[in-house]
Amino acid sequence: MESVLSPPSSFNFDENVINTATGNTFQAWEKWKKGFQIYYKACELQKKTSESQMNILLHVIGEQCRDIVDQFKEKCTTLEGVIKKLDEHFKTKKNVTVERHRFFTREQKEYESIDQYVFELRKLAQSCEFGELYDGLIKDRLICGVTSAAIRERLLREDDLTLNKALELCRAAIVSRMYSEDIRREKNVNE
Repeated sequence: MESVLSPPSSFNFDENVINTATGNTFQAWEKWKKGFQIYYKACELQKKTSESQMNILLHVIGEQCRDIVDQFKEKCTTLEGVIKKLDEHFKTKKNVTVERHRFFTREQKEYESIDQYVFELRKLAQSCEFGELYDGLIKDRLICGVTSAAIRERLLREDDLTLNKALELCRAAIVSRMYSEDIRREKNVNE
């Protein structure tokens, strides 16, 4: 299977102050790691010896990361050990205030559907440590950030509104608007 499936490309990164502070390097590392894990499982690398697994990782990961691995004070002898050390290296201290600011200031973009907007809100909320407030705050941000004033007004009229109910109402409002526009166009054509 290994010869059929190509490994992920090397992990190349720019570890400058901006990328480190914003967590962009860590996010890129997480994406690369997920790709490698898919490759690892698909090629059944777990059947290989620990030394082979680690050498495959070091080969695939690229020169930039091998230089980092070489600098570790404690030498890692397992794939899991190397990945854990690289996680620690790339992980930045999360500033929850900054993460929440990103979440609370995120508005729906003109080209974004309601579902895309909520998807982006969920991604942002994952690093905000909202706990039990997770769904409720996404719902509130949806109401505040939706571009349509009519949809916002409709959502604000609801008692005991949940995120799922808000999404249903938004979808229904969009479908109704589309039907209404179709009817208006047909009427104009007929006249």
